[in-house]
Amino acid sequence: MQPEVKSAIIRDPLIVSGDLTVMEAIAFMSGVRLQCQMTDNISISESEPDLEARSTCVIVLQDLMVVGILTQRDIVGLAAQQQNLGQLLIEEVMTPSVITLRESELTDSLTIINLLQKHRIRHLPIVDDSDRLVGLVTHQSLRKLMRPIDLLRLRLVSEVMTRNVVSANCDQTMLEIARLMSERRVSCVVIVETQGDADHAMQIPLGILTERDLLQFQSLGLNWENIRAANMMSSPLFTIRPKENLWEVQQLMEQRRIGRGIVTGERGELLGIVTQTSLLQCFNPLELYKLAEVLEEKVSRLESEKFKLLENRAAELESQVKQRTAELRKRAEGEKLISELATKIRSSLDLQTILDTTVEEVRQVLKCDRVNIWRFGDDWETVVVAESTNSPVSLIGERIADTCFKQSQAEIYRQGKIRVVSDIYTTEMTDCHREMLIRLHTRAKIILPLLCGEQLWGLLNVTESEHPRQWKAEEIELLRALSVQLAIELQQATNHQQLQIELQEKTRIEAELRTTETKLRKAQKIAGLGTWQLDHKTQRLLWSDEVFAFFEIEPENFSYTHDEFLSFVHPEDRDLVNDMYNQHLCDRQSYSISYRILLNDGRIKYAQEYCDTLYDENNQPICSDGTIQDITLQKKLEQEHIRAEDMRQQAESISREVKLLDNILDIILAGYWDWDISGNTEYLSPGFKRMFGYEDHELPNSPESWQNLLFPEDLPGVLDCFEKHIKSRGKIPYYNEVRYRHKNGSTVWVVCSGQVIEWDDDGNAMRMVGCHIDISDRKKSEIALQESEARYRRIIETTLEGVWIIDGDAKTTFVNQRMADMLGYTPSEMIGMGLIDFLNSSEQLQTQNYLERRKQGIQEQHTCKFQRRDGTALWAIVSTTHQLDNQGNFVGAISLLTDISQLVSIQEALKTSEMQLSGILNSSEYGIMAFRSVRNEQGKIIDFEWLLVNPSAGKVVGKSADELIGKRLLEELPEYQESGLFEHYVEVVESEKSVKKEFYYNQYGIDFWFENISVKLGDGFAVTFRDITGIKQSEKALSLANEQLNNRINELDQRHAEMLLLSEISDFMQAALTVQEACEAISYLLEPLFPECAGGIFLMAASRDSLEMISSWGKECTSVSVFVPKDCWALRRGRVHLCNHEKGGISCRHIQVSSTLSCTLCVPMMAQGETLGLFYLSTDSATALSEAKQQAASTVAEQIGMAIANLNLRATLEHQSIRDPLTGLFNRRYLEEYLSQEIARAQRQKHPIGVIMMDIDNFKHFNDTFGHDAGDYVLQKVGELLKQKVREYDVACRYGGEEMTLILPGSSLENTSMRAEQIREAIASLVVASGGQHLGSITASFGVAAFPKHGSIGIDLIQAADAALYRAKADGRNRVVIIP
Repeated sequence: MQPEVKSAIIRDPLIVSGDLTVMEAIAFMSGVRLQCQMTDNISISESEPDLEARSTCVIVLQDLMVVGILTQRDIVGLAAQQQNLGQLLIEEVMTPSVITLRESELTDSLTIINLLQKHRIRHLPIVDDSDRLVGLVTHQSLRKLMRPIDLLRLRLVSEVMTRNVVSANCDQTMLEIARLMSERRVSCVVIVETQGDADHAMQIPLGILTERDLLQFQSLGLNWENIRAANMMSSPLFTIRPKENLWEVQQLMEQRRIGRGIVTGERGELLGIVTQTSLLQCFNPLELYKLAEVLEEKVSRLESEKFKLLENRAAELESQVKQRTAELRKRAEGEKLISELATKIRSSLDLQTILDTTVEEVRQVLKCDRVNIWRFGDDWETVVVAESTNSPVSLIGERIADTCFKQSQAEIYRQGKIRVVSDIYTTEMTDCHREMLIRLHTRAKIILPLLCGEQLWGLLNVTESEHPRQWKAEEIELLRALSVQLAIELQQATNHQQLQIELQEKTRIEAELRTTETKLRKAQKIAGLGTWQLDHKTQRLLWSDEVFAFFEIEPENFSYTHDEFLSFVHPEDRDLVNDMYNQHLCDRQSYSISYRILLNDGRIKYAQEYCDTLYDENNQPICSDGTIQDITLQKKLEQEHIRAEDMRQQAESISREVKLLDNILDIILAGYWDWDISGNTEYLSPGFKRMFGYEDHELPNSPESWQNLLFPEDLPGVLDCFEKHIKSRGKIPYYNEVRYRHKNGSTVWVVCSGQVIEWDDDGNAMRMVGCHIDISDRKKSEIALQESEARYRRIIETTLEGVWIIDGDAKTTFVNQRMADMLGYTPSEMIGMGLIDFLNSSEQLQTQNYLERRKQGIQEQHTCKFQRRDGTALWAIVSTTHQLDNQGNFVGAISLLTDISQLVSIQEALKTSEMQLSGILNSSEYGIMAFRSVRNEQGKIIDFEWLLVNPSAGKVVGKSADELIGKRLLEELPEYQESGLFEHYVEVVESEKSVKKEFYYNQYGIDFWFENISVKLGDGFAVTFRDITGIKQSEKALSLANEQLNNRINELDQRHAEMLLLSEISDFMQAALTVQEACEAISYLLEPLFPECAGGIFLMAASRDSLEMISSWGKECTSVSVFVPKDCWALRRGRVHLCNHEKGGISCRHIQVSSTLSCTLCVPMMAQGETLGLFYLSTDSATALSEAKQQAASTVAEQIGMAIANLNLRATLEHQSIRDPLTGLFNRRYLEEYLSQEIARAQRQKHPIGVIMMDIDNFKHFNDTFGHDAGDYVLQKVGELLKQKVREYDVACRYGGEEMTLILPGSSLENTSMRAEQIREAIASLVVASGGQHLGSITASFGVAAFPKHGSIGIDLIQAADAALYRAKADGRNRVVIIP
């Protein structure tokens, strides 16, 4: 066996046992498919075809021998028959006689392909010599093996595609699709949409459904009857053209991991399909032979076509040469014109000259109205920098800020877009852009981008002003080529400008370098250059005289060793020098290093050393040579250069700051000036002039201008300040605030400051700069502030209040005269004294606390006791306001003090009178009463006497203050004794505790809730109360609302739980196979859905004259189990019927009413207008069947009705799919499936199977003589007889026409023959009459065969029995024949 053929074997196919269900097999296949889908989604792995192949079938083993196979196609067929795959065993439906191939016979791939095509199978198990399973070969596994590129490239899709494509429309159900696959024995169905009329209809492919898809849907438990193909199909499709070669198609199919390609035409119509079978068909030897013939024919045809093409091509080439010659001549003329224009443009390197030449030459060539060049500035603002026009209107300097350009056009133009507009009124553009073109005198235009390198530099704009113009292609091409030349020249001109700048800088630097180089050369000559040599064998170091001179030592004082040399090196550089030398000896690379040496007198010199070493043939160092150069001066020059560079950078920074200052002054509208003192000329900025109301041209730039505007009385001060600034050489600043006369006559206050920035060698001022800032507003504010301060000072000095200002340390900074008089001091004596100095020791702590509260921002009034100078007390009311700085820190306080010393003496009297202030009591909304205790001789409180009643309290009690004051509480309100309020007040007086209490009072017309606050007052108490009835009512309403909200939430939770149960009920109903099973499954779910209820499900009999209970729940169902429809009001009325038995409702007659029964609910179960049964509930609780529960019952009844209708429909369809409608016998399809299952069972259990084929003799005679109705009647009678004669587990089928077949499991050949004879005699004894006419006697011929004698597969048994039947007919009919 070839190694590559061996790689096509899948070594680990899915292996199962026959006692598993088909659904379990589907789960295995789906698990492998999921593993396949989880592989790398970027590149197809080597194992992926194997994974895909494994997911398409399961192999059944018994004792390691292959006994059956179950494929995707088998499962789809079973599902299409709507068989219960969860109960169907694999051994019952598998293909028992499996085509296998021994591994030793697996010689090449063509053998496998021929075997697959011969038996029309897609799975080939591979076994060893002992017939034990080795692996599996499929189309998918062969795909990675069969890849001859040339062979596939020679074949077109149209040559191998399957043209008869099985298709379906989008509205067909998944069940119909499955049946279509099963009947047509295909692995996929294309979902199409028909377009066009009846004569030109074509199918447009929309999607595809494969066996794999159906298998996955089956594993998910989907209901195929209710799902449309449009919802489950795979789309978009992988479509290919008929003319594509197979190699490219196969490559795409592998990349996209698909096994099928849909072939479509030019209009998208369906032409065919290419599958893995189609690709493998190419490797069939017969196909290869046909391919060779086709290729030979193609070669001949191509040879003849080649000569014709050559002749045609020669004629075409001759025509093309003439056309090309004309085009080249025209192009040469254009290129010549471009060359001439480019030559003129290149005649100058000046950018403006180039631009002016360009626009002038372009306008002359194109004869247009205007040519201009726009250059981009900041933020894509454009300005016209060059123009040529015959119009008197010039656009030079015109600026355009197009906000849309940056957003949508800048990048497009940068990529080389050319904008051509023949007429702005017919070309699509925005209104704002059209208005801009009109303003720019543009009717037609060509705009080309001008690039400078990769940047968009500007635009070349060629326009017509008044008339539209159809621009020619050669004109556009000319401008395109010219724009390229212009872009080159722009780059060159820009580079030229940059080079000029760089050249000037380079010249300056070279001059500096030459000066430095001259100095350096002199320094090198003075310093000299020393040499040294180190002999590695003797370790002796030799120096030249220059080195000794450099180190400033005598030769006789030097030991000539490397270590002594290192001793002269600066300690900080010593390790660096030594490490560099050792590294040099390792990598043998010459090096240069600079370091410092430390002389004996402490001076430091800088040395530059170069070293290289000579090595022998063994790579051992012989000697090291080097130079030492004194670079001390060079180092100093470098340091000087660094300082010079720092100074240059500082000068540049100052220049930038000056520019920044100019901008700032312009922004703040300040004016600045630049005075050339030696030349007595002065520059005044426009802002300076605008400050005084003048335009730039209205005021000359001279010192006289500002001197004439300056107030005469301020001029001497300005000149004096200037003299002081000059004499101090700038140390005394030039700063003054002066007045100028505005153009309109008003006064302008300005701050004038300046600085001399240039002095000559004699110390004379040469140049001075400065600025003027308008401070008129500030001056006005200062004057107003001074006036306000004077006004407030007069107020403070005349007020009767003491004013006291302290700083952050509580030191006095100001007092008015009144404050000083109050304390017996003068104001000057108090300044600087602390606040504490005016307090005695007992008041200092409290005052410190008040001060801390002020620092915290708390403002309040308080009384304070101060000590006068004479020692007497000063009582004052202090009102203080704190002062904060800009950061919010406390910096002091301002206090107003009112002398209340005279008031303090009468405070005791005021305390008593305050209790009687009627104003306070009368204005209170609260009821306020005060009582005095009335005690007996033992001192016990026996009552309370009214002392005070405010109007609010009197209003509540219902009496005035005059009626109550002096009266006793219990005499006026005796109910207080019973309500406990009296004891409450006694407790307040005795405990001396204030009590807050809420109570409800409903006596003597008083109906309120009160809030009562009682406090002890002397030997009595005061009580304050308020009406809180409204608050209580609000609290009650809020509580009620919360209760309703909680009830609503509970209802929602209950509805959610009901929805979950309803969903689970729906799932069980969908999964059930029979109505009985469905109702029994959901009965346990209905009990928690309807708590405190009993119930049942009743189904309508087929005769529709009675209903029978098939499921119930709860403690006891109160309905009879069987009743007629008229006994139920719900069935009679066709809607829900609720009966409240406690209120005497109308009860149905099928209900057994008891004394405890509260409510019953009858809900008809209907589907598509047909009543299928009744959903019944009963309860002993009056609240169990709420409106929500009634709605839930209706929903459940609706779901059960729909499920029953679906199950009935499924049973009907299943019966129709396996039964013959005329005879009621099983049909031929069921016969084939049943026989295959029985053979598989017989093989396992080692028992026989009898097969009888029978045919009614002379059946054509019945049809011809008595008509087809009579013939049908005969078939029906024979079918009824067969159903009577067969056992429960036997199968009688109508095989076709008048032929019928019986399958007798477990029946031997002899028993089967006897059974056939019995049936023959029974048929012969039949008396058949139809339509009152006797049809005569009926006979039948029988052929008998048995398993395993006459075959191990169903087709062999049928053929054997059929052959025996034909022999029976040939021998004279009406007999039984056994095949030998």
